[in-house]
Amino acid sequence: VRSVLDQFYTKKKTPVVESMLHRLYGPLLWRALSSSNARVRIQASFVLVDTFPLRDPDAGREATEVCVKKSMAALASLLEDDIPSVRVAGAT
Repeated sequence: VRSVLDQFYTKKKTPVVESMLHRLYGPLLWRALSSSNARVRIQASFVLVDTFPLRDPDAGREATEVCVKKSMAALASLLEDDIPSVRVAGAT
């Protein structure tokens, strides 16, 4: 599955792909990053890094800023996690 998704990540800078990633990952990613399950947070950190910054290219500048700040806060949260493997995943 990851090798298929990598094709989308490499083309992330095209507006159509970026919009699709935002639409598909947005609702799930933020919930997964705050999951009580460390394994879910680790997997979500990989998705966040691959899609960073997860934003809608059709949104305005303010909405983009909010998305980038939310992504940065999520990365900072991963680095401060109680579980060492989550911290390592957030750092890579």
